Amino acid sequence: MKRQKIFVSYSHRDKKLFDEFKTMLAPAIRKGIVDIWDDTQIAAGAKWKEEIETALAAAKIAVLLVSPDFLASEFIAKHELPPLLDAAKKEGVTIYWIYLSHCLYEETEIANYQAAHDVSKPLVALTKSKRQAVLSETCHRLIALVEDSIHQTSVEENSPVRPASLPSTGRRRSPHDYVDDLVSSVAARLEESKPLTMHTLVREFNELFKRGTFRWEALRECYTQEWGYRLHAAMQTLELLRRYSSTVSELAPETHSFEMLMDEVNGYCLSMASNLFDATVEVSRMRRLVGTNEFEAALPKATHFDMIDDQLNEKVDGPRLRAIAQMDNLLKEFRASADPVKSVNAKVLDTWLERLAYLQQQEAIVADAAQRFQLKKQIEEAQAKIAELGG
Repeated sequence: MKRQKIFVSYSHRDKKLFDEFKTMLAPAIRKGIVDIWDDTQIAAGAKWKEEIETALAAAKIAVLLVSPDFLASEFIAKHELPPLLDAAKKEGVTIYWIYLSHCLYEETEIANYQAAHDVSKPLVALTKSKRQAVLSETCHRLIALVEDSIHQTSVEENSPVRPASLPSTGRRRSPHDYVDDLVSSVAARLEESKPLTMHTLVREFNELFKRGTFRWEALRECYTQEWGYRLHAAMQTLELLRRYSSTVSELAPETHSFEMLMDEVNGYCLSMASNLFDATVEVSRMRRLVGTNEFEAALPKATHFDMIDDQLNEKVDGPRLRAIAQMDNLLKEFRASADPVKSVNAKVLDTWLERLAYLQQQEAIVADAAQRFQLKKQIEEAQAKIAELGG
């Protein structure tokens, strides 16, 4: 039997947390991105033990919801864990376990596998807001594992050569997992920041928006129309934000601004994927390539527009502006941009200097005379503003 399902093993005494996990995963289940099996699918009157055995044999990924009740279950210990752990050793089944509550997991084979999140903070000990943030990140990683598994199986079935491994969103990314220089540099600085504070996080997140994809270039000002580059930069930004979602929920459990920021950036990515290419980009299936050189090569052909009409501009540039506005809201909330050494004017001056540098870079690569004329006007505007601020 071909292994292609996700088998969820849990104790019925943990049904509340199981329901939260399944609810979080519901959009991916509905879209058919993940195919999960749990014992709620056993019909009344069915031979339940046989159905469980069939589902175990079809499992490619095993999600274990680990708790004292889970470890105390005789049925799980005798009939579910042994075949799953054996398949992990012999057939490459992935063990993906979620720590629900404190228990003696160290006394079991489960300890040999990395948990899906920080085990120093079991889900039951978290507030609902923090718990949902951890579940969201955990489910994103699970989806990425599924997509990597599908890709790996597809390549192996069609080629005798084993493919090179790709950075997976199913694990914690390193700064080297981003081909975009700006995202990689921000990731490296955050990795080195000790201790990591909300002010540091928000300040660095804001750096991600100081580029053409976000602050410096409206859709109609993107004269090169390199939509693949633009989408990839935004999706790498989103991946880095997601990487720190659980950290933000721990440092600032009451804030919703960060979740809203991720939603707006995600909406911007989806709007570009739906409107700027000859065929709609399947964003969820492209996530396994985010941060690699293969991403842009795997995209459909980018659409060239002689003119971007108001409707298209609103569809794509509207989400871009909302993402920027939400980043500004996050800055205000944590005053991350506050620097006692600099006056307000000095900070505004820095922003205009960064914009001028970007516009001058664009002027150097744009060949069209009309586009160069528009850039020249924008450069003159930036230079005038800088002079007004005493730069």
